[in-house]
Amino acid sequence: MKEFIIISTLFFFISCNSKQKEVSHCNFSALQNNVFVKASKYQGGRFVLSFSKDSLNFNNKNDFIEFKTGSYVQIVLDSTNIHVVSHGNIYIEKTNSQLFKIDTVPELEFKKYISQYKENNSFYNLITVDTKEYSIWVNGQLVKKGDIYGGW
Repeated sequence: MKEFIIISTLFFFISCNSKQKEVSHCNFSALQNNVFVKASKYQGGRFVLSFSKDSLNFNNKNDFIEFKTGSYVQIVLDSTNIHVVSHGNIYIEKTNSQLFKIDTVPELEFKKYISQYKENNSFYNLITVDTKEYSIWVNGQLVKKGDIYGGW
């Protein structure tokens, strides 16, 4: 019986430590398109951006981009499309899209999308994420300032 309790306790602690916990998050909106974004930091160098059309109904498993920290990512989005470019080494781990069309594009194609939006006077938002310092800008305005140690 004593061995069972010890083994059960060890198994419990191992299973709790193996889950990557969310360290912190920040919610903001891309007002021009009524898109809501949740940026989450996780232990183990994971950074996730989740997208929703409803600020009260965030589901991190529907529309998201997950990447490793250490990259500088720019995202241009309208009401249905999300285009991602990662400068330098590409650290994008995975994406999932249900309500939005999410694609990763090279830098030249990314600039083409921005030019098209400007020419057509379309509403778009430019989100810039520096995952080294965990800072986030929307349309050039700082919405979340991090620090070199990854703190919010």
